Formats: sequence, C-alpha cells, structure tokens
Amino acid sequence: MRGSVPATYYIDQLMANLDKPYYVCMLSAAELIGVAHQRPQQFSIMTTFPKRRVVSARNVTIDWFYRDKLPEESLITKNTEAGTIQISNALLTAADLVQYQQHVGGLSRVATILEELSEQLDIKRQFAPLVPYVKKVVWQRLGYLLENIIEERSLADDLYEQLRSTTGYLNYLPLSTSAEDNPSNRDSRWKININIQIETDDI
Repeated sequence: MRGSVPATYYIDQLMANLDKPYYVCMLSAAELIGVAHQRPQQFSIMTTFPKRRVVSARNVTIDWFYRDKLPEESLITKNTEAGTIQISNALLTAADLVQYQQHVGGLSRVATILEELSEQLDIKRQFAPLVPYVKKVVWQRLGYLLENIIEERSLADDLYEQLRSTTGYLNYLPLSTSAEDNPSNRDSRWKININIQIETDDI
C-alpha cells in the first residue's frame, strides 16, 4: 500500500525504545523464513507482559502477543534493509502457529505452512530450549500434524521421543481449540481427540 512503511524497517527500534524484548512470530516469521505462501494481513509480534498500548505506523497493523518470558535461545537475528530483527526459529514458529491456531486461520492453514517449514525443523536440537515455554498439548497437536497430516514420520518420531523423555504422561486433549471435543475419534500415540478434518492447500 502506498505510503506504508514495512514493520521490518522499524520494529527493532520501536521495541528498543519501549525497552521490551520481542520476536517476530507466526505467519510473519514464516514469511521471513520463506514459507508463508502469501503475505499476512497483520505483522505479528511476541513480547512480554504487561500489555502496553503501542501506536503503530500508518497502514501497518501489528498483532501483539504476550508471554511471561521469551525463549531467547530459540530466536534468530535476521538482517533487513534497515538493520536487524529478531524472529522465531522454525520449531518455535511451528509451536506458536499451533498454539494460536485460531489467530492464523485454523489448523488447515497451519498444516499447509508446516509442509514447507518441516524442512527447517531440527527437533533434536531445537526442542530442549523450548520445554519451559511451550505447553505439552501444543507438542501433542504438532506431533499429530507432522505424523498424520503432512506425513513427516521421522520428525514426528523425533518429537515423540523428546516429548516422552521430558514430560512423561500425556492426557487426551482436542486437536482443535475452536471445535467441540470429540473423544470418540482418537489418536492413541499423541493422545489427541480428532475433532476436525484438516486439509492442506496445494502449494
């Protein structure tokens, strides 16, 4: 849009002025990694509580998300035309997409992005730093998607091994957070109640 300044040009300076840590997350991170397929309508930023009212540049909508603390080891410094920005690595991007599935268009869209993002996942290396920051159910949902929807069995096995060794017992929980639970259709490995149908888009 004419007159708009991409958020990548100023977000690092903005957050420094606010004295807040941050990282570019979800669809915006996926785009910067090269797997989003289409430019997101919003620019998504993860930062820490407390929430603050921030005035953004015109024509750029920033979607703010919050954690108690950011997983610094799982962030990547990426060069931009105006300096550098912090973005989530592949596994943190995947986990955030699954956790905030309703904000990004649902699990079918998440699975479509995972098809390409999976090429950059290194679960054995990237999993451990995220254990304190990502809920167990997010890993269960991600594992189900990797194994059953995008058919990345090796990655799914790696994730399952890491999950069981660090968190132990799994409880049955619904796949989608936006549909009614359906305990009659279950995945026994990931302890997931399959309560929606997922279809990925052709790339």
